[in-house]
Amino acid sequence: MLRRGVLVAGTLPRLSSLRQMRPFTTSRHLLSNSKVDVLIIGSGAGSLTAALRAKHHNLRVAVIEKQPTIGGASAISGGGLWIPNNPVSNVKDSKQDASEYFDQAVGDVGPASSPARRHAYLDNAPKMIAFLQEEGF
Repeated sequence: MLRRGVLVAGTLPRLSSLRQMRPFTTSRHLLSNSKVDVLIIGSGAGSLTAALRAKHHNLRVAVIEKQPTIGGASAISGGGLWIPNNPVSNVKDSKQDASEYFDQAVGDVGPASSPARRHAYLDNAPKMIAFLQEEGF
């Protein structure tokens, strides 16, 4: 049976680790003289995870945030995510149970949640959690 109440936090509990990678700046001129491979707009959980993944692949990354603090909407919401069969929760549900719950919880909302995207999420979200654990989160 799928446990619907299991949530896994995004990257927010360890944002202090990202601060150690490179100091934050308010300089508007810093980026104009920099060459980057990946430019990320916003500093929410998804953005910072993307930045970490790009850095893991030895790409030069810059994250631009308009607010004076990092975290975006994830900081306000708590950054909770439903990720079935992840290595943190130790709950071993079947992929079929997870897929059925996904269908019930989300329903048919159009192309944004197509069967292919849902399948990709169920396959890759646990891998993302494993990657974040390997990186120290």
